[in-house]
Amino acid sequence: MTRDNHKKSNQSESSMATSHEDSIINLPDLSTFQEAEKRHIINVLIRDEDLRNKHLSRFMYVNKIFYLVIFKILFGSFFRNLRKEVADLEQQSSTRSPSVCARCQTPFGFVFNTGDACPKCGAKVCKQCRLIYNVNDNSWLCQLCCKQM
Repeated sequence: MTRDNHKKSNQSESSMATSHEDSIINLPDLSTFQEAEKRHIINVLIRDEDLRNKHLSRFMYVNKIFYLVIFKILFGSFFRNLRKEVADLEQQSSTRSPSVCARCQTPFGFVFNTGDACPKCGAKVCKQCRLIYNVNDNSWLCQLCCKQM
């Protein structure tokens, strides 16, 4: 390194060191050192802080990926089964007859359990396939609509 390059690098290091001096907390007493030694120590501390931040961000990234993988392992099959069940219920409701429940295929009676249309999807369902979601006003939906909420 030539003297000119060395002077330029010292100037850039000093400007970098002064900009980071305020951000370093608990800086040791550097009054006994020469100016070049102070700059060198501050640059080492800055590099150390940057390296710690990089390692922390890498750790946080790996930790996030780890928890995403665990979530997929634990709940992936649950959601797959739920999607399959919803698809089966939709398929059953597409082949509906006005005389049977759209969800469980139970035949309706003429006087009792005559069925009622779901307020959301309009499918005619029996009492066993209704799920109450608001107890105060006795609101209900069919099983499929409740699972989709």
